[in-house]
Amino acid sequence: MSRSARPILAGLQTRCHRLARGYARRILPRMQSLRDRLQDALAGRYTFERELGHGGMATVYLAEDLKHRRRVALKVLSPELASALGTDRFLREIHFAARAVLR
Repeated sequence: MSRSARPILAGLQTRCHRLARGYARRILPRMQSLRDRLQDALAGRYTFERELGHGGMATVYLAEDLKHRRRVALKVLSPELASALGTDRFLREIHFAARAVLR
């Protein structure tokens, strides 16, 4: 690496670290609080193990269905999207997925 590129790289690293710290302070606590709220709301029915993934519409968690003693994937619509779009689209997706599983 050339000497002239080192200060540029150092500046980029500093900016990346600042962005990562900001993300950790703002986003991660909100995600954890959502998981905690879900765990409280679904206590006695499901135990959340971990997040499997997330996208623009929802977050998918690996959970245990306590009644049926099986592992399940729970897809949780993001609160922001639910308030903006309503739940109709999400419910349609659930129905399509249920039909695909039953075939």
